[in-house]
Amino acid sequence: MTKPLQPDQGCQVLLDAGTGDCAVLETAHGELVFTIEAGPYESDVLVSRPWTVRVYRASKTVPNGQEVVLATRAQGTEPGPLFANVTGKVADVTGDGKDDLVLGYRSDRHRGHPRRRHRLYDI
Repeated sequence: MTKPLQPDQGCQVLLDAGTGDCAVLETAHGELVFTIEAGPYESDVLVSRPWTVRVYRASKTVPNGQEVVLATRAQGTEPGPLFANVTGKVADVTGDGKDDLVLGYRSDRHRGHPRRRHRLYDI
């Protein structure tokens, strides 16, 4: 999937629903853009909901286009990965002087397990 991103536009134009988080980063391998969007809550009780995370790079065939190179997505009848929260940060974690993308997520429960468990995952 390729989406247009003009030089004078912000990364928000890549968000499907118009709300979410995004940033542009300069990595050792070129410019990347990431977007994070929360879906609707599954219920009034649980804090988990599906999230869509996409990483884009400049298209080699479409001028001012950004193509998806990594994405979470729904599979079959599943709504997609369910998390309580997803966060993206830009930082130089490798020490090469270039930006790196760090994605973190917090799980509310194990899918299909009747008890709620809380775990924090740092990626």
